[in-house]
Amino acid sequence: MQQLKLPLFTPERLPAKPYCTDDLGFGLQIRPLSIAQKCRHIQYNHPVRRYWLIFDIDRMYASESWQGIVAEPNYTIINKDNGHAHLVYCLEVPVYLHGNVSRKALKFVAAVEAAYSKRLDADEGYIGLIAKNPLHPDWKVLRGPDWAYELGELAAWIPKPELAKAKRSRRSAIQGLGRNCTLFESLRFWAYRNINRTAWVSPRAWERAVEDEALKINASFEPELAWPEVYATVNSVATWVWDVLRGSQKDYIARTHTSEVQAVRGKRGGEASGKARRRGTPLEHDREPWIAEGISRRTWFRRRAAEAQNAEGTLFDPGEAGVK
Repeated sequence: MQQLKLPLFTPERLPAKPYCTDDLGFGLQIRPLSIAQKCRHIQYNHPVRRYWLIFDIDRMYASESWQGIVAEPNYTIINKDNGHAHLVYCLEVPVYLHGNVSRKALKFVAAVEAAYSKRLDADEGYIGLIAKNPLHPDWKVLRGPDWAYELGELAAWIPKPELAKAKRSRRSAIQGLGRNCTLFESLRFWAYRNINRTAWVSPRAWERAVEDEALKINASFEPELAWPEVYATVNSVATWVWDVLRGSQKDYIARTHTSEVQAVRGKRGGEASGKARRRGTPLEHDREPWIAEGISRRTWFRRRAAEAQNAEGTLFDPGEAGVK
């Protein structure tokens, strides 16, 4: 049977070696895209790049669940036996989860996804790793727009107060793309705090420590993120923090704390002290002269008071001034 061809479901928008299977009960396999496209279930998104937002609707007439409340899906892939479906949206510009990306933009995408999921009453337990393959003849496929959506077009269906609430929602932080945001934010702050607390013997030892922390964070999600997504975050955070933070601090210390640099600083400090004394700038012993005289502060002030009293008696003698 000749495979269906879909204008958006192209190699450019799919992983080169996706997870796939014909039967979920037998687990997943990694295969070249040319082979994976023949399977009933396939991985749509690359671990660090997403062109696809997918919602799992586990009820009869799932294909009608979007009508009037969210944008029309590009593909609605229906189980012919029970009417359950995956609603699939293609993004014109992919969402990058790691690397030099805007965390604010990623949180916005996560909020849109969470708002759509709530409106569609989609399965909260769906992890989004794989979905029904629209090219497989076992499924009924309804085609929507043949053009990819701008994110703003999808967001336009959600009122601003509702979208703002989705951004703040604890639910959105532990579902879908929100889990990626939460994992990245939590992991990077942990890495910032710990990169210089231990003398890591190698980049690999550091990466294992970051990996352990990532697994702890991921264990708090229900459902958990798939391992490829977790590892992509681990690799991104561990590499950047090791190369930039640890490297910059090490280089900074090497440049600024050599014996030659310290000697120059000491010489400059001595010259500055001498200039300050010549200018009359108060130094430590000028501000605390009792230290220079080797006496207590109280004794120094008592002597100064006595000297002032004596000086006053000498300069202003009532008898000599004619005061009676």
